[in-house]
Amino acid sequence: MIIFDHILMGSIIGLSFQPFDGYILAAAVGGSLLPDIDLVHGGPGTIGYLDKHRTYTHSLLLAPAFSFLLSLIIYGGSFLFKFLVGLQPADSVLTLWFWCLLGTIVHLLVDILNPFGTSLWWPKKDRVATDILFEFDFAFSFILILGIIVMFLKLLFPERFGPERFHVALITYLVLTVHILLMVLSRIDFKKRIKDKFMNLLEETKGASFVPAGLWRWKAILETEDKHYVIRLHSQNLNCEESPKTDLSALPPHMLVKEVDIYNKYARYLSVQVQYDRLSMSNLIYSLKVFPFTGCFADPKKPLIKIGKPKCLQWLRVLCERHY
Repeated sequence: MIIFDHILMGSIIGLSFQPFDGYILAAAVGGSLLPDIDLVHGGPGTIGYLDKHRTYTHSLLLAPAFSFLLSLIIYGGSFLFKFLVGLQPADSVLTLWFWCLLGTIVHLLVDILNPFGTSLWWPKKDRVATDILFEFDFAFSFILILGIIVMFLKLLFPERFGPERFHVALITYLVLTVHILLMVLSRIDFKKRIKDKFMNLLEETKGASFVPAGLWRWKAILETEDKHYVIRLHSQNLNCEESPKTDLSALPPHMLVKEVDIYNKYARYLSVQVQYDRLSMSNLIYSLKVFPFTGCFADPKKPLIKIGKPKCLQWLRVLCERHY
């Protein structure tokens, strides 16, 4: 999910503690953002992002250690605030650690819901991806925003709102769970339609994925020995597109640079096109507009390599494209 969603999830966790404690809120929000410190390797649209994002900092095995380090920083900072402005320091580093770890674990569990996946059991590098939610799920964000609004109203006007903040947090996460279950049921229905119409093709495949393709839309990717088949639902009809598989080892040696290898490891289903000295690659899990790889190898010693990323408003267009 996007960073905004992680901030909201951490805020709901921290605000559920009663009475209100700013340090616990900071620990929960900090913990919910902690795994994304790997963005120091590069933001979206960079090789560093595709190679390092959601790897070691998203390890469930390392989460307790990372969370404890952050809780120590917050605990030490609380004494600095006491010295500067006279605020009461945090009660216990272990208490901060609990809330920080809780925020981190929620982050990791949510990240496995989308197709990018996460290396949950790092140092094992296999990504865990359940393919349930699109990265930008507006319904998911709306539920979180609504929960935050109610909790702040309860915090500001405690006598006017009945439910306690802890109960609001539980209800918010329960509604999120219902939303996720509805998405699972929607995908099950889509898979049934695929099986009914493409049973013969499914029997030939050596791999198949059913992934979200925007707002309540799905697509299937079927892999055979020599082709990829991308099946989308369009106007109640299932459209199937063929994409030939290209073995990267068949590329000219001067094109097999480090960036190509990293992109190959990132893409679950790789689409490759070679035209003269130009190499184009994309991940069939996503739209062609999401992280497309282009490389010009006219000069083998100085290849021009670029990974594109949609700008802010283009993300909305990608979400709404029916051919996604």
